[in-house]
Amino acid sequence: MEYSFREMPDLHSTGKRLMVPEPTFCSQISYKDFLKECASSGSGFTEADIDGAVRRIVNRLNFYLDIGHSVKIDGLGTFRVKLSMKKGEEVPDLKDLKHRHPTEKVEIDSIQFRADPEWIGLLKRRCQLEYSGMDRRNNRVKTTPEERLQMALDYLETHHEMRLSDYVRLTGLAKTTASVELQHFRRDPNSGIMGIGNRNQLRYVKRPTLDDPDFVPQRIPWK
Repeated sequence: MEYSFREMPDLHSTGKRLMVPEPTFCSQISYKDFLKECASSGSGFTEADIDGAVRRIVNRLNFYLDIGHSVKIDGLGTFRVKLSMKKGEEVPDLKDLKHRHPTEKVEIDSIQFRADPEWIGLLKRRCQLEYSGMDRRNNRVKTTPEERLQMALDYLETHHEMRLSDYVRLTGLAKTTASVELQHFRRDPNSGIMGIGNRNQLRYVKRPTLDDPDFVPQRIPWK
């Protein structure tokens, strides 16, 4: 796993800026691809078997969380519900709670998950960390979109393809901003870049031109 450092303010309000390590995520694995991988690893279960088991687990989780239980799954972790006041409602003080509190002011905020320590320990032992060399600072990126496009084109001169994570490291942009910018480049026929692959595994390559000796007319996927 590759990692980088991201600039964060000091929680103790000393005014110092701290660099905190964080993983460099490549992409999100779709549920369909995840099922396929689980079924192809010699488990003896089909994709339908695994999908049915996962849906049954989610269904039972909902049942027990709905009536106020927390649920622990060995090797995975513990699930519990987190409540909050609805938007616009004030947090009550002690005197407000002398009488029955109106339940319409409270809602489920999220489902909290705490990973099993054994699972975390397993990942620690198996995972090999590698420093990516590109860190994220909160200072504003000073390059222009045109300059960043040239950076991407220069990268593709020496690399067969470019992933979103590669562009993030090149430019220093936040992941969401980098993704939006790459989508703009991909849709611009004059950018010199096009996208290949599906939405979950999108990569970027040089867009072929008519005067390119290697040009082969083809349908550009997901244009």
